[in-house]
Amino acid sequence: MDQMAYERGTKRLLVTCKKIDDFFIDTIAYRFKKENWVVEVVNSFSEARNRLEDDVRTVVIIDSSFANSEALLEHIKCDKLLSIMPVIQLLGSDADPLMQFRFDGTEQFAEPFEVSEVFKAADRMEQEAPRKKVGGKHEVLFSLPTMPRFVDYANELIVRMLANTRMDPDPQEKFAIAFVEALTNAANHGNQGKSDNYINVRWAMDMRRVEITISDMGVGFDWKAQINPERARMEFSTDRITRSRGGMGMLMMFKYADEVDYSEFGNEVTLTKFIDPEESHIASRRFRARILK
Repeated sequence: MDQMAYERGTKRLLVTCKKIDDFFIDTIAYRFKKENWVVEVVNSFSEARNRLEDDVRTVVIIDSSFANSEALLEHIKCDKLLSIMPVIQLLGSDADPLMQFRFDGTEQFAEPFEVSEVFKAADRMEQEAPRKKVGGKHEVLFSLPTMPRFVDYANELIVRMLANTRMDPDPQEKFAIAFVEALTNAANHGNQGKSDNYINVRWAMDMRRVEITISDMGVGFDWKAQINPERARMEFSTDRITRSRGGMGMLMMFKYADEVDYSEFGNEVTLTKFIDPEESHIASRRFRARILK
């Protein structure tokens, strides 16, 4: 980047696309440069990642033609420092923005759209975005329509996020199973498989624990009435990894999370796992004793 141009510019845009010399991308870049934005266009994941480390105030436009569009979006929104970056996704004409996986802090435009609308969104997002990450908690928020491919992606995403914690591999795997069960319940029972119903997920991590909250658009249920204490005692008595079968999804959550907290109406659940093995063991025993009362 031209250092003098950067110093003069008050706002910065990074555009990722398949080809640098694309007429449509050139049109977008021209519109922003007219308003004194500093604009860079890259066509590789490594280039984009390097540029993002320079300034967290950057607004990022990810074109659907970019080969690593999903990976780049995930890299930004799941990184504690980068996650405050505003991101605009440019979708193809066959995409419905209302039926997409969406991270918090992103906006989506499906072709055809006006470049002026993209500029307005970017300008507003840049003004609203915090200038730096505050607080010690790492939060990631996303929502997804109740569709198998998005449910699968959310499950894979949580596995990757857990792999970047200090949690040991075995509790990572078990906590991921608890999440799968909670997400499956939200999709199949809460939202009853309706694709136009959304599931909201919030990941929050600090030095001691990981908390994942899953909420659906269903009417909820009486979760306490679903617990069979005898069956729970049998399941808790073994340390083997069990896959859900015939109504055991809730038990898998109770078994593999240290704490499970439902909302009053039962359409939101928070799973907690402590990173330190000893603290995890103590919390888990305390929670199981409460469930088996």
